[in-house]
Amino acid sequence: FFVSSNAAEGIIVPLHLFAMFCLGYACYFVSKNLSMKNKGRSVVFGDYGLNLILLLAFPVGQWLIQPRINQLYAERKHTPHS
Repeated sequence: FFVSSNAAEGIIVPLHLFAMFCLGYACYFVSKNLSMKNKGRSVVFGDYGLNLILLLAFPVGQWLIQPRINQLYAERKHTPHS
């Protein structure tokens, strides 16, 4: 049913690679910022590497990390903004 064409592959492959990069960057961003918030300082890969691996191991990582994100959101919701 599907016919391979160079034009379709020329569009789909780069878009797929870009989407994979975006997914990886989003997991990196969340894990690093979560670690920075918890430690209160700038962090290195050793500080957030486990969180990054857990986020990439969907859905197990989501079950372990989401409660911490919910707790941070609840704390922020109850503190007055300046």
